[in-house]
Amino acid sequence: MKTLDSYIFREYIIIYSCCILAFCILFLISDMINNLGDFLGHSTVWEGVHYFLLKQPGDIKFVLPISLLLACLYTMAKMGMSNEITAMRASGISLTRCGLSMYLVGLFVTGINFWFNESFVPNCNMKAEILLKSIDDPDYFRKMTKMLMYRSPDNLRTWIAKEFESENELKNIQIKKNDNQGNMVLELYADKGTWYPNEGWKFYNASIVNYKTVSLVNDYAATKQADENIHSRDFIIPISKKFTLLDETNPNFKDLGDVIETPNDIIMILKTPEQITTADILRRLEISKELDPISKNTLKTELYSRYAFPWVCLFAVMIGLPIAGRNARRGVVTSIMSAVAVVVVYMILSQIFVVLGNKGYIPTFIAGVFPTVGLGVYTIILINKNK
Repeated sequence: MKTLDSYIFREYIIIYSCCILAFCILFLISDMINNLGDFLGHSTVWEGVHYFLLKQPGDIKFVLPISLLLACLYTMAKMGMSNEITAMRASGISLTRCGLSMYLVGLFVTGINFWFNESFVPNCNMKAEILLKSIDDPDYFRKMTKMLMYRSPDNLRTWIAKEFESENELKNIQIKKNDNQGNMVLELYADKGTWYPNEGWKFYNASIVNYKTVSLVNDYAATKQADENIHSRDFIIPISKKFTLLDETNPNFKDLGDVIETPNDIIMILKTPEQITTADILRRLEISKELDPISKNTLKTELYSRYAFPWVCLFAVMIGLPIAGRNARRGVVTSIMSAVAVVVVYMILSQIFVVLGNKGYIPTFIAGVFPTVGLGVYTIILINKNK
């Protein structure tokens, strides 16, 4: 069996590698047709190469499962046409056991696809967009991040970031803090604010303005008039303090409240769900209790889809094996047509469920997971019928 597994693995991995390479070249050509004109005469060769390399991971995550499927179909069809499958089954080896090495490859690629979906692809998508937009406007990132307004998770602080110097450094910051009744109690102005993962926020050349309510009593007015409202009046008095450096070691920093927001939380409002990592989605759902329903549904549907979609890589092999075995005598074309029909139905259902989940017509968990679970159930039924 080791010799047989080694032989099938070798045949499969060669065809699989060729499929991935072919699809990557096709996607690369497509990207170049769409965007090459933007780089000609406006950028260096390296910037163009860098952009197209950043685009590849987003394409590869779809290439991985379809390449597994086609490689499985071709490998099994090729072995079927040379009667190798017949010989193996005549020796008492089931079709499922024949594909053990293919299943292991599918499981390994599933793990890679998890990593692709969770962090690698979103980061590459964001960097690719910034690089593309920066061709015509080298200062695009700064302009994109100017005058961002962000509401803190506890709904007490409003950040106005006038400019991002870098991903963790903001210039000309203004923070307004309100109490639970919506009354402003504090304002902070700083020339620069830098966030350090281990130390938190540090504000440079900062000023804190505390607004204190003071009541002034007019005894003479109270004795002359019956209206007690004239007896006292409330005045709001600003009290300002300046600091060269304001950080968590300063007692006045506590006046801002529990500042857990980071520059990434602020800049995240510019990103689409496809550009946000899974960790960022989880953090945003955890700390942002006041998200509107559509934004929350979109993020949750995207999250559950990312957890479910990578398993398509394993299911692709599990589907390809029985389909190829069932159509061994008819050739590879029939197998491919049958498999493509399954993939098309799955993709259509996935898109429909995503839209329904984003709009809130169905639960987000069902929207993100159900199509893949349905594909898994179909796979098990297909395998049991074609052992």
